[in-house]
Amino acid sequence: VLGGTGVGKSSFINVAAGTHDNRVGLGLSSETRGFSITNFEQNGIRFCVVDTPGFDDTSRTDVEILIELANFLESRFRAQFLFSGIVYMHRITDVRFTGSHRKQIQYLRKLCGTQTLRKVVFVTSFWDQVKGEVAEQREAELRDNFLAEEINNGAKMMRSDGSRESAISALATCGGSKVVLQVQQELVEEKKPFYRTAIGVELQADIIQRRESIQKVREELGKQLDKETRLEKAELLKAEMERLRKQLVELGFAEKSMQSYKRSHTS
Repeated sequence: VLGGTGVGKSSFINVAAGTHDNRVGLGLSSETRGFSITNFEQNGIRFCVVDTPGFDDTSRTDVEILIELANFLESRFRAQFLFSGIVYMHRITDVRFTGSHRKQIQYLRKLCGTQTLRKVVFVTSFWDQVKGEVAEQREAELRDNFLAEEINNGAKMMRSDGSRESAISALATCGGSKVVLQVQQELVEEKKPFYRTAIGVELQADIIQRRESIQKVREELGKQLDKETRLEKAELLKAEMERLRKQLVELGFAEKSMQSYKRSHTS
């Protein structure tokens, strides 16, 4: 089960399993730190569901989370544990489909590959918090505009209304035959280093673009600082330049972490 922080992944799994094993975040901080596996049975069908850390985490970058995810998927594949599909969750309460949302969907494409999108189910959550007409309009916009490519390649779209029935239905929809995700094939079968996988290349492009953008802003701030005569304004400019410098350092760490990706050796 994938998605951004706070979309209801842990709650969705708890409701499906009829338990409270997965911690649910109620505050501003992300709750799920690692990977939590929940096994249960319903109507004679056995389910094994994995809760994952959310994107846009409050304390970790998407690069860190995607490296952890890639390592987890690689280790499962080496252990001959295949998944039946992916549930990707999105809040129907979100007024706009932001750049961050777009980027997360792009990450999903690179992780799965076009051929396995047919085993992806997009589940919208928090339907009880939005008026019916508004929610249905947002759902249609998601389907027709932002997720059109995925839907055209076989992905499904379903609602989670907080009931166990809706959760089980979504999980069952992506069940059945097993799939090998693109990142698993690249890391294990093709023996590619992480930074040369589709998701690694995507992340590297993001880092380069982000670095260039930050450097451009810092240069402009530097020019303003050279001309600024007011002490208070100059201090604000310096503080902003320092904040951006730290972001550049973080990007450097992210780049190194991709280069030093440690392969799983689970047998």
